[in-house]
Amino acid sequence: MKEQTTKKSLSPFHLVLMSMGGMVGTGWLFSPYYVFQGAGVWAILSWIIAAVLILFIAFTFAEVVTFITIRGGFMRFFDITHSKSLGFMMIIIGWLSYVVYLPIEAQGATQYIAFWFPSLINNNAGTVTLSLYGLILSFLIMIILTMFNSSHVKRVANANAGVSICKIILPLTIAIFVIVTCGKVDNVTAHYSNTPFNFSNILFAITSSGVAFAFTGFQNGLILAADAKNPRIALPLSVIAPVLIGLVMYILLTMIYMFCLDGDTSKVFNATAPLLGILSLLGLNYLFVILFVDAVVSPLGTANVYTAVTARILQTVGTTFSWKKLEKLNKNDAPIVALWINFFIALLFLVPAPTWAELVNFLSTLVMLICLSGPVSLMVFRKIKPHGERKFRLKAYALFGYLGFIGCTLFVYWSGLSNLVGLFVLSLILLIIYQFTMVKQYGKAKIDAFMFISYLGLLLLISYSVKANFIPFPYDHILVIILSVIYLNLFVSLRDSEINIDQKMEKISLHG
Repeated sequence: MKEQTTKKSLSPFHLVLMSMGGMVGTGWLFSPYYVFQGAGVWAILSWIIAAVLILFIAFTFAEVVTFITIRGGFMRFFDITHSKSLGFMMIIIGWLSYVVYLPIEAQGATQYIAFWFPSLINNNAGTVTLSLYGLILSFLIMIILTMFNSSHVKRVANANAGVSICKIILPLTIAIFVIVTCGKVDNVTAHYSNTPFNFSNILFAITSSGVAFAFTGFQNGLILAADAKNPRIALPLSVIAPVLIGLVMYILLTMIYMFCLDGDTSKVFNATAPLLGILSLLGLNYLFVILFVDAVVSPLGTANVYTAVTARILQTVGTTFSWKKLEKLNKNDAPIVALWINFFIALLFLVPAPTWAELVNFLSTLVMLICLSGPVSLMVFRKIKPHGERKFRLKAYALFGYLGFIGCTLFVYWSGLSNLVGLFVLSLILLIIYQFTMVKQYGKAKIDAFMFISYLGLLLLISYSVKANFIPFPYDHILVIILSVIYLNLFVSLRDSEINIDQKMEKISLHG
């Protein structure tokens, strides 16, 4: 096969902004509002817990991607370290999760535009879905971004750089200004008195309120790692800096609701655009234009990043499973076939039925599920290649491996029973597809794929037991942590042979 490469055109600055750009989309517009609604003043703990767990996961990736840098990033790690059957399941799950970011961000931008043009949405007691006009506008946004991404990745990165800087500065500035001018400590005290401490609510708000979703953008730098000029600096920085910056920004945005709301909050909680709603409530109408512009620019900038990233993921599916049409590049070195396949699949998700919160809950769960590849591949490579060159090396790698795996498992568990059922069914369907379409080429599904199914099944069983009042909180979390430790060791022990892993790594070094 003729090698197809992309010039290493992304500087550390560009890569950090690609990750940051993916982190500041619709999340900052909706997540602080939902998490405050669910956890009250204790929402700050939800943000901190999520950020700490994400950092443990991010550090495992930061080492692995400097040991083996591949286009498509972490989506392919299980395919390298384990069987083709497990690799196929994880790559497809990862691809599906990223496909839906484009319609989510397009929907978020459309929803804020609807603050001025109400005909774009249907608002039923705070449950917002797109109207026919809203669907048409979102469709146009998606097609424009797909066409733009047909240009070279460097052009996409340059466009994203300016947008990302704007997206970071404006939310921080708005949050500080609103808190200083309208915030009152008495409001925080009142909310504290009205919101009893409930650790269960704090934890489950992490996924149900979009907190986990808000941090998932850290992975974009990993997926575009093959295009990095200076991976030793760029890759660790691209996963760590966005999480820390995002944590500060999201806490400040949540504090707007804590410091500035008193009495009846229904006007804000039923608002189509919650931040615009609170500005209206506070009489800060002169900020509408600034916030409105950023509320549209942020999702569009994020959608632009995910359009580029998702195309690279599908391109790697073609590379991994010898589907050559998916690898086709146009004259601008963009994976043109992958771009348009993603566009048409994304259209299937552009329906008014699911709310923003429901959709991002499931999608962030998918992303956290495939993030299991970070801790697992870290432990596998340290076991079989302990002295291999790593431009970033964790000293206490085993600690980060276990904490990273536990973090991923907790994120998946916190998504709730219905999402766990969806994940379990989706994984079964993918395993069946593999058995019927890929056995002749790659052999029957191996035990690691079935262990993955059992892992999800046991999480589902624990979640059901809690709902049925068989297991009380926090004993369910103790079981989840024990389950995580057991399955991390199982996945490491069920790795492919060192010879096969070496062959796969050699193939990647030749063909990407």
